[in-house]
Amino acid sequence: MNRRFVAAVTSVAMAAGLAAMVAPGALAGDVTSGPNLTGRWESVLVRDDEGWSMNVRRVAGKPDVYVARFSGQFGAVPEPGPKVRLVVDGSRVRLIWRGVPDTAPAPGQRTVLRGTIGQDGSIFFPRCYRVLANVDKQMADEACMFQQQPRG
Repeated sequence: MNRRFVAAVTSVAMAAGLAAMVAPGALAGDVTSGPNLTGRWESVLVRDDEGWSMNVRRVAGKPDVYVARFSGQFGAVPEPGPKVRLVVDGSRVRLIWRGVPDTAPAPGQRTVLRGTIGQDGSIFFPRCYRVLANVDKQMADEACMFQQQPRG
């Protein structure tokens, strides 16, 4: 797996986790525990079988903490990515993973990507291009925005 793919997958997972938090169905949940972001999230950027997704689940006993698994689609075969942690604080979200997307983690090293949950339920990480090697500033609006997918 190349470094750019891992970075892209990590970005998608983060965004997906955030998008899940603000899903319209989740907003009807218990106000004290915040929105439920559990589900599948995909980046808005999906072209020629390329894009990112993440499957998000809530951490038991922690209503505002989620774990997600990133995966990327760059051609015909999806590639799994790293596990990440999503932490929700109101409309703000943080995507946290060990290390830096393009490298193996050093002891104690972690990367934090900050984003927001929109009124439409999407999750946006406006500065993901600073962390992910294969995302540039011009494509950030599409590559760093995640939306929850309907359950099928």
